[in-house]
Amino acid sequence: MEGKKNLKRSAKFFVNLALALQARLRLAVNRSPKLLILTYHRVLPLDHPERKLEQPGMVVSPEVLTLHIQYMKRIGADIIHLDEWLDRKNHSSHLLKPLSVAFTFDDGWQDNYQYAYPVLKRERIPATVFLVTKLIDTPETFWPEKVIELLQDKSLNYDSPELQWLKPHLGQNTAILTEGLTVSPEDADPIIRSLKSLDDETILDNLMKTQSMNNSTEDTHARRAILSSAEIAEMAEDGQIKFGAHTRNHFRLNLLKSAAVLSDQIVGCLEDLRKLPSADIPIFCYPNGNESGASQDLVRRHYTAACTTRTGWNSIEHSDFALKRMNLHDGNSSSHIALLATIGRGLLGPKQL
Repeated sequence: MEGKKNLKRSAKFFVNLALALQARLRLAVNRSPKLLILTYHRVLPLDHPERKLEQPGMVVSPEVLTLHIQYMKRIGADIIHLDEWLDRKNHSSHLLKPLSVAFTFDDGWQDNYQYAYPVLKRERIPATVFLVTKLIDTPETFWPEKVIELLQDKSLNYDSPELQWLKPHLGQNTAILTEGLTVSPEDADPIIRSLKSLDDETILDNLMKTQSMNNSTEDTHARRAILSSAEIAEMAEDGQIKFGAHTRNHFRLNLLKSAAVLSDQIVGCLEDLRKLPSADIPIFCYPNGNESGASQDLVRRHYTAACTTRTGWNSIEHSDFALKRMNLHDGNSSSHIALLATIGRGLLGPKQL
């Protein structure tokens, strides 16, 4: 058994090395303007307690973020604001360097201010944060984090009527839960993926009913999870950090059945953004990468560009409303080889993050 594990580790290393070499070569020989958009979510130290409530592919440490920044500087990339690259592309493309890099952060987590902003400030890196506007200045967080917290609550009775909505999605974790064992974020990951077959409002409604059923459950969110208006204003003060739109409630747009709700999420988010004391830009970011024809139409009518979750880099011929990105976290980019391998994998073709 140990021999097989070592063989798999060796095979993975050589695959990553090949992908890294391919990526480095493509970055080096490229001569026409290209934009790499690097995407992050949460930025937390390795020992931070909130890592226990987070999906593994959502977190990067400040040290790994610094590694990425310094590597991009080392290879001579032009680190640029996303909207500035788009403006040059459309009006002054001769000013673009062969390789530009834009740093972006999805969701507007408070740790972006606490842990990412000091790194960005120290390294003098421009960045864009895509905000979920109705969560700003609230104690709320997103439903995947609430589900992980629920799964880790050993006081719950999984035979209770209020938890039957969750049972079809437990899969192989049913035994872990019924036996009272600890559910790790890795264990919770397939459950969250399964729950994505439901629309966001249904999940949130079920979570609310479950929480009201179990009033004794302690709130493990000891602090606010999402940015405040004051933090946004401070980050935006010198123009180093800009803020784009990520809907009002992070609802997946392809599952919304009401045109009014769809407009509220897309157009209403831009209205909220413009009221904030921030350097707002009319660029939209699709939650979970989920799009629909109606959502695309609304975005094109009200925004100047949109980010997807398709991977790759962007050329000057590429549509402003289908921008590709590279999602980075500790698991896929904690070393130079891993970072380049992830970029190499993304350059192979359009895939969902």
